[in-house]
Amino acid sequence: MHNLNSYYAFGHQINTNIDFEGSLPKPISEFETLSISSKIIEPEIKWPTRIYRKGQRANFKEIPEQIFMSWPNIAKFEINNHSLNYEFLGKEIGDLKLFLLSEPIGCFLFKKGYFLLHGSSIYKNCIAHIFTGEPGAGKSTTAAAFYKNSDIILSDDLVVIKIIDNKPYVIPSLPHIKIWKNTALGLEIDMNELKPSFEGIEKYLLIQDIEKFPQTPIPLGSITHLVAPKSRKSNREFGVLDAPIELIKHFPLPIQLLKKERLALHFKDSIAIGQSVKLSQLKRPLNFELLMEFVENFN
Repeated sequence: MHNLNSYYAFGHQINTNIDFEGSLPKPISEFETLSISSKIIEPEIKWPTRIYRKGQRANFKEIPEQIFMSWPNIAKFEINNHSLNYEFLGKEIGDLKLFLLSEPIGCFLFKKGYFLLHGSSIYKNCIAHIFTGEPGAGKSTTAAAFYKNSDIILSDDLVVIKIIDNKPYVIPSLPHIKIWKNTALGLEIDMNELKPSFEGIEKYLLIQDIEKFPQTPIPLGSITHLVAPKSRKSNREFGVLDAPIELIKHFPLPIQLLKKERLALHFKDSIAIGQSVKLSQLKRPLNFELLMEFVENFN
């Protein structure tokens, strides 16, 4: 831990004593602030979720004005309207960073009205594109292929969308992505460029040039749901009325959060997204060669 520093992530200025030097950029303009601090978190957080990270199931609790999440032997998190507090229970600071920059910060953004998806997003030709899919569908591998093609990865795992004048924009989140070793080898990415991701023995962190990482909302052009190459599901496009059903499948936070007014807003924002961008389902290219060809021709 270090003195208080400021970084950019998820459209906010992050003020924290955690050292993110070299992995998060400094803010280049004024942003809303999010304070991240250490604190003893007393309430028992006991409601299990469907969310797993590093093989551990997350627990959840919500009371007026606060959301709590915890992973046994890793950390507890308390999410307020302007701050995110943590109680670190583990040994590796990398674990704390990994968990902090996932669902806990997602809960903070969700409380502020952002639309969230589990997926990866990339920046190509001044437009953002999102890739969703079930675990193993190839979201991160596809994003890594765009990186190999000199495009920018805007987010990995947690995609943040803001509706501005009824149009969806992707908020650049983090300048790094977690990839498997076989993905790095298949795409011929130099292993010396990678760092341990703390999420698995064969998983690594690919950090982009943080000085070139965008910090302004980017218009969303498409959302593509990836399926396995040998899946029985076929390539297809979705209509506007399909959007709420399809997009809710990729809600990345505890489903208990989607109720009453929040569920109605999620439906409304899904329609706005469906009216503005192309929603489709696509079989992932069969191998790395075909994947690079897909990426090069993608528009």
